[in-house]
Amino acid sequence: MVKELKISFLGDICPVNRVEEALLNNDFSNFRAIRKILINQDLVIANLECPLTESHEKIRKIGPNLKGHPKSVNLLKYLNIGITALANNHILDYGHTGFSDTIKLLKENDIEFVGAGLNVNEASTPLLKTINGITICIINVCEREFNIAGTNTAGANPFDIVSIIRDIRKYRNKVDFIILYYHGGIEYYNLPTPEMFKNFGFLAKAGIDIIVCNHQHVLSGYQKQSGSHIFYGLGNFIFDWGSMRNNQWNYGIILNLTLRDKKAESFEIVPYEQCNSTSGLVLNSSISEKVFKELDILNSKLTEDSIEKEWGKFVSQNNTNLLGELFIQNKYLRYLLKKTGLIRGLITKGHKRRLFNYFNCQSHSEFARDSLKEGLNRLQ
Repeated sequence: MVKELKISFLGDICPVNRVEEALLNNDFSNFRAIRKILINQDLVIANLECPLTESHEKIRKIGPNLKGHPKSVNLLKYLNIGITALANNHILDYGHTGFSDTIKLLKENDIEFVGAGLNVNEASTPLLKTINGITICIINVCEREFNIAGTNTAGANPFDIVSIIRDIRKYRNKVDFIILYYHGGIEYYNLPTPEMFKNFGFLAKAGIDIIVCNHQHVLSGYQKQSGSHIFYGLGNFIFDWGSMRNNQWNYGIILNLTLRDKKAESFEIVPYEQCNSTSGLVLNSSISEKVFKELDILNSKLTEDSIEKEWGKFVSQNNTNLLGELFIQNKYLRYLLKKTGLIRGLITKGHKRRLFNYFNCQSHSEFARDSLKEGLNRLQ
């Protein structure tokens, strides 16, 4: 008998603002169309981009501290989400309390999770699951920010290519499919970085069957490498943000993948518009046409030469922002200098070379990172 497993992969979920208001009123009307797509799937996996907690204990970090109301778990259940990927840059935004509240809530509602734990050993443990006679191994990792689990502290599973290779060797002959859920890349940049592109190609050859990436908050392309299906960015799934309307933030895709016996038999892409004119998701032919055109363009750039070329343009266009972030403490002055471009004339080439060496040399980079971390710890 043929064994078959139908999985849906979703992008970033952060049930805030208008979405939270609707859920607190038990209003799921804006999600009915999407539910019809997901409800009959054997498994639905999503990235939960924030803790679900009422804690007010924000950690100190760069960027916004996000959280969703605990009642938001009802939306996960309504949409048939059975596994949440927690390895991301926001899961620790409300510290140990917010994280513990989230884990407890998910367990109480029979929703499994992967990619985070009360210590790094728990966080790095893959999730194995057998459905319809097919066994899958899900590895969930994220890039290092203010979110990573430690030896005795809660948090997310950091991306470490050596650790992933060990997992491949450990589970390759025990499971039918190995899936990597990766949280990383550059926000609002809709292609993988050259390093990501190289790493994903290597991991495809090493034995990962499916790679799904999130975090950029915009769509990216997809391709097949060495027999592995790689999806470089699904976009936001549910993320209502007041300043984000009518732009790339508001478009995403559901990935429906059919696994049959030992093969990823086929996949379907379902485009949508999210949290734009309404707090929910909209599906129609014009949205599909728009998204598929964008995907065709992005897919055409998924070659080593194009990735390097596009990355070079992005770096050139945005390096003024980096200079401002590195050198200017006052946010108003930083905004002015970046906006006018005057920042370029204030930084000497010698200083840039010194900074480059800290970023470029692994040992220097490690020293700089840990020195800054020690300084931040003394200030808390």
